[in-house]
Amino acid sequence: MSDLAQNDGQRFDRLPETSAERTVEGRVSREEVVEYFEDRFAIPPETFDDHTFWEKGAGKIWIYHGDAPVRR
Repeated sequence: MSDLAQNDGQRFDRLPETSAERTVEGRVSREEVVEYFEDRFAIPPETFDDHTFWEKGAGKIWIYHGDAPVRR
């Protein structure tokens, strides 16, 4: 059994920076998403320097310029 948490479709979580920082099983890292955009669309990694990466559920990635808005 893994020590990693499971994805919760009702929770909005920031992606870990690298796979070494992963706390949720199966969650991609920010590094992996940036590499995907570079490989697939030739978007330079520095394009995302001022962006944060979030996931809600399994595989729904949100990219924000800055931080995600806080819901009150």
